[in-house]
Order: sequence, then structure tokens, then C-alpha cells
Amino acid sequence: LKHEKVRKMIELSGGTIVFGTFGEGVKCLSDGVVSTRLLSDFSKSVDSDYINALCEDDRKNIWIGTWDGLFVVDTLLNLVRRFDTSNGLPSNEITGILSDLSGDIWVSGMNGLSHLEKAGNEDYKITNYSERNGLQGSYFTTYSTLRTRDGELYFGGYNGFNRFYPELVRSDGKAPIVKIT
Repeated sequence: LKHEKVRKMIELSGGTIVFGTFGEGVKCLSDGVVSTRLLSDFSKSVDSDYINALCEDDRKNIWIGTWDGLFVVDTLLNLVRRFDTSNGLPSNEITGILSDLSGDIWVSGMNGLSHLEKAGNEDYKITNYSERNGLQGSYFTTYSTLRTRDGELYFGGYNGFNRFYPELVRSDGKAPIVKIT
């Protein structure tokens, strides 16, 4: 990968190394062979080729966070799904991705934190969280995520960090009471 500006790297469960680059998309190294996927092929925006975050889910899909949304590709780098503001995310600027112990996906960005809960084969229910829910702020920084051995998730931002056990996060589903004064 000479001359590539690598921003993020992960090793997949099958041993393939995935590299997220600065403007050159995603590169995979497997058995000495490098394959490339420009995400702008799917979105028609060069912002998609600036990779900020990578994560493998329990289905062996690769989740890719960019300045132009969240992409899910299979191990052959074929598009499985794309998420952005048009289908539930609060921001297209993705800064971090973590998978929790139950296989759900948590995404940080420029406008809060999102929980993508499996709701079928490739369907997800998206729940968004903001400062109103107690987050350190709305803006989360790139490269500042961690899942501990016991499953606690950490997301860093400009005002500190949030840490939580996903299984303890509950949404009551009730709309707040509106009072006009």
C-alpha cells in the first residue's frame, strides 16, 4: 500500500486486513493480494472515499464510516446497505463504529450517537441519542472508540467521553410531555 494515506485498520475474523484510507477508499489485504473499493462508486460523492471508521459485525460484514454516510459491504466489498440522513442517521459525517456483544452497531458522528439494532435480515431500527440524552456533546471525534473485554463501549468527543454498557441503555418510547408557558 505504498503512497496510501491509511487512517484506520482492522483485522477481520477470517484474517483479512482492511485499510481505510484518506481519499482512496477501502483496501483489503488477503493472502498477499490487495483489492480496492471506492465507495464513491455507490454514492457518487468523493467524500465517501475518506474513511474514518471500520468495524466487522457478527455477520462478517464490514461497516465503513465516511464523511458521506455509513456503508455496509460484504467480504468481497459489494454494497449490502447504506445509511445516511435520508434513512435515519442524524448526520452523514461518521466518526466511529462499534459492535456490541449482542451484534448491534453503535455509530458516533457530528450530531450524536446512533444505535442500529437488528430488526430482520438486513433491516435495522435506528435510535439516535444527543446531548438531551446525557451525551458529552453532539460532536464525537474520529479514532476515539473502544469496546472493552466486558462489553462496555467508549466514544470520545470534544467535551470528554461517554461510556456505557449497551444492554443497560433503555428507551422508554414515550413522547415527552409538552408544556407551553
